[in-house]
Amino acid sequence: MAELTHENLQRLTAYVGAARGLKEELIGMIVSGALNQVNAGDAALASFNVLVDSIGALTDEGFVKALSRSVPEKAGDLQKVVLVILALGQLVGYLDKVSKEAKGQEARQAAAMNDLGGIDFSDLGKGLDALAERLGKLIGGEQGRKVAEAIRNAVPRQETQGQ
Repeated sequence: MAELTHENLQRLTAYVGAARGLKEELIGMIVSGALNQVNAGDAALASFNVLVDSIGALTDEGFVKALSRSVPEKAGDLQKVVLVILALGQLVGYLDKVSKEAKGQEARQAAAMNDLGGIDFSDLGKGLDALAERLGKLIGGEQGRKVAEAIRNAVPRQETQGQ
C-alpha cells in the first residue's frame, strides 16, 4: 500500500461504515424483494462509483482504482447489484486493512509520546542523547540510526575538561 498521510488514513477509515452500510442495504433489498420494486441497479452503481472515486482521491492504491465498475450492457438490476456487492466486499477488506494501519499508527504515536516524556534537558547534551536513543529505537533500522545521529549532531558539544 502506498504511504498515506495520517489525515488521509483517518478519512479512509471513515469510509468503512459507508461501504459496509451500502453493502448491507443492497443485500437487504435482495432478501426483502424490494429490488424488484425499484430501479436499484443503476442507483447501486452510482453510489458505488461515488464511493470509489472519493476513496481513490485519498490514495494512489491501484487496487481501489481497478475495482470493476463496468457491467454487461444488458445486465438487469439483480446482476448490477450483485456485482456491486462483490466489489464492495473487496473494498471493505481494503478499508479494514487501512483502518487497522491507522489504529496501529495512532498507538505507535501515543507510545512514542509516552516514551519521550521525562527526558531531562537540563544538560542539553545528555537530553539530546536520550532523545536520539529513544527516537532511533522507535523508528528502527538504518533510518532510525540516521535520525539518532542527526539529533546527536544537532547541537555542538563542549568537551568537558578533566579537573
